[in-house]
Amino acid sequence: MTGSGTQADPFIISNWPDLCTAVGTSGAYVEFPKQLVRTSDTAIQAGKLYVDSNGDAIANPKTSEISSYYENSFTIDFNDIAPYGYDSANPVSLTCVSINARGGVIKNLHLTGENSYDHCLFYYENYYDQPCTVSNLAMINVLSEDADVFLLRYDIWGNVLRGCHFSGRLKGKSTIVNFHKKNGTHLSAVSCGFNLELSDDANWCTKDYPHYSQIGRFELIGATTATQLITGTGNYITGKLDSGSIAISSGEEASIYDIEVPSITGSNSNHTLANSDKCSSISSGITAATTAQLKDADWLRAQRFPIQS
Repeated sequence: MTGSGTQADPFIISNWPDLCTAVGTSGAYVEFPKQLVRTSDTAIQAGKLYVDSNGDAIANPKTSEISSYYENSFTIDFNDIAPYGYDSANPVSLTCVSINARGGVIKNLHLTGENSYDHCLFYYENYYDQPCTVSNLAMINVLSEDADVFLLRYDIWGNVLRGCHFSGRLKGKSTIVNFHKKNGTHLSAVSCGFNLELSDDANWCTKDYPHYSQIGRFELIGATTATQLITGTGNYITGKLDSGSIAISSGEEASIYDIEVPSITGSNSNHTLANSDKCSSISSGITAATTAQLKDADWLRAQRFPIQS
C-alpha cells in the first residue's frame, strides 16, 4: 500500500488486507489502483460499471458512446480470500472519510452468518459524526442467503454512495445498506445501479429509526422482483431520477417527496413505482401500485418494470 491517507496523498491499496487497514484508519482517504483499460464491449452490459479516463463512473452509459469508456482491471476476488464464505459476524471497521474505487471490482463475495443485527461486510461507526463517501465501486456476484446480513451499516448521517454498481443475489432479509440510531439524511445514493436477484424480503435499504434517503440516478436492472427495495418505518425519499427506476413497497409510513420523474415513453424509459398500501405523500408522475401488483410479474412487465437497458 502506498500513500499517507491524506486527501492530497491517499492510500492506494493493492489487496484486501490493504483495504481493511486503510478503511479502518480514521479520517483517511482511500483509493483503488487506477488500472484502466478500454472496454472491449460493443454494447452496454446490464449491471456493469463503466468509467471515464479518470476512473469516475459514467452516469448514463450509452452504447453509441461505449468505445470511449474504460473498465478498471483491478479486482479483489473473494474466491481467493474466503472461498467457503465470508463470516459477516466479523465485519471490517470503517472509519475513513472516502473510498474511491476508480471502477475497481470486489467480486464473488459470499456473506455467511446467522440472523444477527450486526452482521455485515463493512461496519461504519464514527462517533465524531464524520460521514463517508463510497464512489465508483463495482461489487459483482454478491451472494447473501442469511437474514439480516448487510454489506454496509451506517450509524451516522451524511454518507454518500456515488456511481456504484451491485450485482448478485440477496435472499431472506439481506440488505445492501442498513441505517441505525440517528435522524437526518443518512445516505445520498447518486448514479447507482443494482442488478440483483431479490427475494420478497430482500431490500436495498433498511433502518431502525426514521431517516431520509436522497436519490440521484438509481437504476434497478434485471432484478427478478421489484418488491421491498426500501423498507423500515419512516422512510422519506427525495431527489431527482435522471435515469433508471425505483420501487418502494413495504416501508411503513414511507413518503416520496419532490422526486422529478420524466414522462414515461418507450420501452427503456424511466419508471418509478410506489406501494400505495404503505406509502403516503406520493409525488405526481409516480405510478402507485398495491402490494399484490408489485409482486405480480405480469403486471410489472406491463408497466415496463424492471427497466432493461
